[in-house]
Amino acid sequence: MRIFFTELIAYVIREEPTARREFLALIAEELPAGEDWAIETQQSISGFFIDLLLKTARHFLIVENKVDSALSKEQLNNYLQVSRDHIGGVVLLTRSLQPEAIQCRDPLFLRQVLWSDLAELWNKLNALNDRRLMDNVLQFMKENGMGTWIPFQAAEIEAPGHLQTLETKLQHLADEIHRQSPSIHLRMSQTSRAVLHSRLAAIKASGGFRSKQHLQKLTSGTSRVCVWTAARLGD
Repeated sequence: MRIFFTELIAYVIREEPTARREFLALIAEELPAGEDWAIETQQSISGFFIDLLLKTARHFLIVENKVDSALSKEQLNNYLQVSRDHIGGVVLLTRSLQPEAIQCRDPLFLRQVLWSDLAELWNKLNALNDRRLMDNVLQFMKENGMGTWIPFQAAEIEAPGHLQTLETKLQHLADEIHRQSPSIHLRMSQTSRAVLHSRLAAIKASGGFRSKQHLQKLTSGTSRVCVWTAARLGD
């Protein structure tokens, strides 16, 4: 996906002057958006593979695109060496902040930029040659976790507390069933707990409870198990 996304971004900044202006302003200060920029992708320079290369007669910018992998210290040093040979600079575009970039103090490393920040700027553009193209690019970024940052909702902040309350109540219910009928508990509560734990594990693996809807979905399933267990106790 990294190569495809790099090509997509390169196409946008070639075809959309306003998008190119915002892109250049974001990755480095005081870059002349009006100059004739050569935009090249997948270049091999001095034996090193460059995702995106931006050049004018006076500028040489290496742009490394990080989507899923981490930036290594060796990789960053290689880019800095290439940039040093060509009197240029290095910029990192990334989904999340990279530790090696944070620690880098080399003056040729200009900055690291979050994809979500670029999406935020592009989302506000009006003067575009192809609005549909930009909308599709922004949608692609959103679907791959690189879109505009979405603030937390109150329900999302409250969700962990609801989960803890639910787990406590379910444990109390299981204990009550055990006290009332120990012989059935051995066979029935284990089934109930297995269903509950599988549901909790699936939701936690996906990132935990993000909203009350997750909680309602879980509750609807576990409550049926508990009601069924209680009904069997009355047989």
